[in-house]
Amino acid sequence: MSVAQGLIDCPQLQTDLLNQFTASNPLNARVAQGFGQWVSSPANDTGIIQRQIDPGAGKIRKVELLYTQQICADDVSDDAIKSCVQTNEAGQLSQTYEIDPTDGVSYGEKFDITQLAYMCKDNGVWFAQRIQAIMDALEDRKNQKLAYQAILETGTFGKDTPNVDAARKIATIQTRYADGKFDLQGLKDITYAAMNTGYPTIPYLFGFGEILNYFRDVAAGCCAADGLNIANYNSQNGSIFVPDKYLDQAFLAAGNDGGFLMTTPGAFQLLTYNEYKGSLSRIDAGMLYQQVTIMNPKTGTEYDMTLKNDCGVLHVQLKLAFKLVTLPEDMYPTCSDFDGVNFVNAFAIDNPALS
Repeated sequence: MSVAQGLIDCPQLQTDLLNQFTASNPLNARVAQGFGQWVSSPANDTGIIQRQIDPGAGKIRKVELLYTQQICADDVSDDAIKSCVQTNEAGQLSQTYEIDPTDGVSYGEKFDITQLAYMCKDNGVWFAQRIQAIMDALEDRKNQKLAYQAILETGTFGKDTPNVDAARKIATIQTRYADGKFDLQGLKDITYAAMNTGYPTIPYLFGFGEILNYFRDVAAGCCAADGLNIANYNSQNGSIFVPDKYLDQAFLAAGNDGGFLMTTPGAFQLLTYNEYKGSLSRIDAGMLYQQVTIMNPKTGTEYDMTLKNDCGVLHVQLKLAFKLVTLPEDMYPTCSDFDGVNFVNAFAIDNPALS
């Protein structure tokens, strides 16, 4: 495919990208980043706030989430006496979500068309490989930033959850005995914390290092020292563990070595903004300039792409604005056991020194 008279046709580029995605390539190896991949997946993302924040055509809106707190059990009268005049009134609280169109990730490269003539590889294939490489790097950086954003959004645990540092909003568990052997109590504490915090579904856990090794032992384990069957216990009181090295690094940077995250589908929402959708999409005559959106076939993420042919040198840039948001922390009244809960919780691991 020749590019000398203009730029590569976008539909053909998208087809070439799909071909690159299905090819086996050792350069496709990536750091474990399950949280960033999960948070934008159908398993988590309802898309309701996203569709209101970015309705298309390059427009941005603010979204105001309205909600009403639960009625506290302590506010209920202990009688059944008729009363014709009521003083209680349910009000609404609100949380506003918006996105900064300049905060996100971007990367660009240039290609000398003359130099492409000396390559044995087809120009279209080479260009698709470079676009995919750029998108891979953008995904890596995006997921890294999401990990650091996520640990800043942790809420409280349910009232009376054991071993919680209320100021830091961190629960501490033990995964090993002093002899290095598996300690089932850590799994029990995670299960109890999720139940006591009111998790509506099986919790998702994200981390790396020791917690990854712990859950690998959980998956392969037979019997704990106290006689319980580990596999059966986990299947009956389960959680889903997903490796993410970026979260491990984020916790380490925050002073929580070996920390990990617990959440539930819908508690996090990833907001994105594409400037070049709709009316702001542009392809000049002769295809010397383009500003369009292009989809990463690996993740489904749409990126803004600018292509410019500047006297035989192709300039390409991909970018995406995004922001991670969570449920409000005042969904529950102060009298509730769930005051401050947003279903985003942090854990620390504190094991005894090996003997």
